[in-house]
Amino acid sequence: MATYDDARAVLGAWKLDTGALPFGDANSHDAGDRARQLLTQASCLLSMMGAACSDARALTGAGKGSEFHARNSETMARAFDGIGSLVDLANFLLED
Repeated sequence: MATYDDARAVLGAWKLDTGALPFGDANSHDAGDRARQLLTQASCLLSMMGAACSDARALTGAGKGSEFHARNSETMARAFDGIGSLVDLANFLLED
């Protein structure tokens, strides 16, 4: 039966075609190191989306159009799903 350590080792060894290891920290001994990058990315994405919402509201209040309001709601839904996946993966990496 595979353990969390086995799964993290496989995830950490996964390579892109370019040779990069996007989850290279997955097999770190420190849980914080394993999850920090993913949680930082999720936080950054949420901050950017929050800023876009604030900007759109300000532009609307000034009588100007906003590209944010013209976005496809499916795009926003996929962005939130992606952020949720980052958080889920970070939670997995925190398991011992």
